[in-house]
Amino acid sequence: MAHLDLLERVGILADDDPAAYRRVQRAEERLARFYREGPGWSLARTRAMARLIKEPAPAAAGRGLPRLQEPMDYALLAWVLWYGEGLLLSATPGTGGGETQFVLSDLAEALLAETAAAPDVPALDLRDHRHRESLVRALRGLEACQAIRRLQGLPEEWEAGSGNVLYEFTPMAARLPVRLDAAELMALATGPAHPRREPAAPGAAEPLQRAWRALLLGPAFHALDDPEAFAALVRARTAVAAALRDALGWDLDLRQGFALVVRGEPAESAQAVAVETDRRAIQHPVLLLAALYRRRVQSGELVPDADGVLSLPLAVLESDLWGLRDAHRERWGAVLGAASSRQLLRDTLTEMRAAGLLRGPDETDRVHLLPALARAAGRYAEADAERRGRRGGETDGPARSGPVALGLF
Repeated sequence: MAHLDLLERVGILADDDPAAYRRVQRAEERLARFYREGPGWSLARTRAMARLIKEPAPAAAGRGLPRLQEPMDYALLAWVLWYGEGLLLSATPGTGGGETQFVLSDLAEALLAETAAAPDVPALDLRDHRHRESLVRALRGLEACQAIRRLQGLPEEWEAGSGNVLYEFTPMAARLPVRLDAAELMALATGPAHPRREPAAPGAAEPLQRAWRALLLGPAFHALDDPEAFAALVRARTAVAAALRDALGWDLDLRQGFALVVRGEPAESAQAVAVETDRRAIQHPVLLLAALYRRRVQSGELVPDADGVLSLPLAVLESDLWGLRDAHRERWGAVLGAASSRQLLRDTLTEMRAAGLLRGPDETDRVHLLPALARAAGRYAEADAERRGRRGGETDGPARSGPVALGLF
């Protein structure tokens, strides 16, 4: 549980979750050793907080905070942390462990002045509703990271011009920034928006450390992103699998071209399982697409490249997706079934990218289906029941309606 507390959160505040904090405190030595020897991460703990410094492997173009949508959101998040650093440095020692209160209007005034004076920085204009929205998203993101705590008011009311908000910085705020190699940031800034490969990490981490980081940060570690680290993982697979099992009860699923951790029973012994999904869930088209492309690979119609990647024109994937929608629309529910082709495509691509199944579209308008997609395939349980009915001679009517389910393999 202490491992999960650290891995699944940005950090743990002792006041907000004392039970989780005590779990980490009791096992601190073993936890610190595991992360130091595996991914090369450090565990920071004070009287007020505990945080696992999860350095990226590498900084990846497709990862970020889910609440943040625009580059300005991230810029303003950094500016808010800058503002908090100034307040924390000027705070009187001994006043609540360094937590400092501020009101949103004061923050906005400081950001307006600083961005107007800073060279080569676009000026913030809070008369522009889009800028106000970005600041609210940044604040919500910092709340989710536990760097700030909202004491009174709603930022959406301030955004609409009808209120103010009282916040305080928590001890987590000073622990959020981490140092990144400038070359990593430059690779992200100058590279394609959705690269086929993620840029290799030029930092000091050893190959096996990079493999550990990719596994723990998930969702899948593909060999094409870091062949050296993947080769190191293959050589150390027994030791890595044992460490994962002993510490977390997780299994290492290492295949040709990719690896991931499985939370539960080993993938080798897992049987086909029916997954009950909401009728509007975007997993429907994702799993059905996986099954469609699996059949095409098995028939020889599609051939992966040397890295196990299937590259397709975006128009082909869109056409296949729309064909699945026509065939299964009644099972997808009113919202998903009524989505436009562009909206359905956009939502499906977003879901597949987040699950580590796809990259793109790239600058040539092609998408790249990653090897991990081969782990999944979907079909409807109702279709199976209908086929069984025909084989048994029950042909007088359609199969009896049952729950909508997708088989995940």
